[in-house]
Amino acid sequence: MKPTAFEPTGDEASIRLPSRLRLLCLGDEEPSWSGLAMRLGACGCDEPQFRWCLSSTHALTLLRETGFDCILIAGEDWKSNNGGPHADVADFLAALQAGGHNEPTVVILPPNQDSLLVELADASCEMLLSDKGWQSPAIAAWIYRAIRRSDDLQQSRRLSRADDHRTRRERSETSHVLDELRRILDESPRPDDEGEPLPEQIHQFYADMLRTHVIMGVGRLSGEIRKLAEALAVADVAPGAVLAMHLQQLESLVEGLGSRSSRHVMVRADVLGTELMLHLAECYRHKSTRTGLGDFGIDLLHAESLRQKSSARPHPESRST
Repeated sequence: MKPTAFEPTGDEASIRLPSRLRLLCLGDEEPSWSGLAMRLGACGCDEPQFRWCLSSTHALTLLRETGFDCILIAGEDWKSNNGGPHADVADFLAALQAGGHNEPTVVILPPNQDSLLVELADASCEMLLSDKGWQSPAIAAWIYRAIRRSDDLQQSRRLSRADDHRTRRERSETSHVLDELRRILDESPRPDDEGEPLPEQIHQFYADMLRTHVIMGVGRLSGEIRKLAEALAVADVAPGAVLAMHLQQLESLVEGLGSRSSRHVMVRADVLGTELMLHLAECYRHKSTRTGLGDFGIDLLHAESLRQKSSARPHPESRST
């Protein structure tokens, strides 16, 4: 008994295609439109529109003139140039990509076409392996798969472009903030006695504190920040030198981010810098009123240097006598 053109498998109900589809079919033989339309209709596509092309040249011309929702290629015996080898299917797919055509594509191949599968390994298409060609029961499912895959790829590209745009904007904002900090340092008045440069251990300690603060968030290092401010005040470190240290370590941290987002780094670094400068200002206010700074026992600067700087200043009692 001759098989009918459409033999329902019972799986079509789980696949929902758009109600209208424009399909471009390429092959040496024109498909049976009625059988293909019935398979698509079982999946929700009630108004398919078909175009059949025998040559790749005609297909590319049609694609330049109008758009299609999916391209179907019967790769078993189709010769893209009407006389070339079967591997010309790969050349046609490459021509599609070079022409900027991103239509979902399904290549229908019989089993045991390993050499052609190797040629199509890098192609952006779906492979349907079936010896029934246009009448394959799985053709509707593979059209659905190709369309869904194409939509996912386009969504991924949109998200990637949006992410790249956001990263570039954040990097520009970061660069602007760093430039503003440099301007503030350049325009700030220089002290008469700038003193010795900050020891490397202070820079390393602040670099570690900055990285930890960025990772852990706000409020975890308040005690360490206060102690650092007290040590800097005891050593008479100018606020400009502290800001320069903050800028130097922040630049180093941002450079290590690469293409990753820098917004959260800048926000948390601003919080840390603000808290440090607030404690430093409070320490200098206490020093100016001679109310003392509390516990100076901090092993951040050389202990002997701290004692010398602290003992070198006259106490209020000795001044009154």
